[in-house]
Amino acid sequence: MSTHVGQVPGNFVNLIAFPRVWADRSKGVKFFRIPHQLPNSQIFVVPQSTSLVVTDVHWLDTQGGPNTFQMLEIIVTSPQNVNDLSFPQAFNADSFAFATDVTLDSQGNGKLEISMTTGFVVPSGMSLFGWVRNLTSVFPTPQTYTAGSYAVRIYGYLVS
Repeated sequence: MSTHVGQVPGNFVNLIAFPRVWADRSKGVKFFRIPHQLPNSQIFVVPQSTSLVVTDVHWLDTQGGPNTFQMLEIIVTSPQNVNDLSFPQAFNADSFAFATDVTLDSQGNGKLEISMTTGFVVPSGMSLFGWVRNLTSVFPTPQTYTAGSYAVRIYGYLVS
C-alpha cells in the first residue's frame, strides 16, 4: 500500500551522520541507514537499479563557537571515496549536492530542519558525505573548523 507520497513504507530512507572523529570536525561525516545500519557497519549506498530522492535534511549543531556562522555541505560520491575524504579534498563542484547554514546562538547551539519542494537525487551505487565549516572568518583568511558536536539526518525515498 502506498503512502501519501506514492511510495511503499519500505522505500523510505532515514539516514544519520556519524562524525568520523567527534573531536575533529574536519574529518567530515558519513551516513548510515536507520534502523538497518549502525555505527561501524557499512555506510549507506543507494541500491542498484534505484535512486534516492532526498526530501528533508535536519541538522543540529551543539557546542560550536558562540555566535559563529556554520555551514553544512553534502556531496555525492562513490562509497570507495567516503573513507578517504576530508575537506577541502572532498569538494568537487560536480559532486556538490546540498548546502545550508545557521548562525549559532550565544551558547554555540543551532538547528535547522529543511523540507525541500523537489529535493535532490542520489544515483544508484553512490553515497553521501558531509562536513560542517565555520564561515565566520572572511576570505582570504582560511576557514577553520570548530570543536563541538553535530548530528545530521537525511530523509527521502527510493525510486526505481
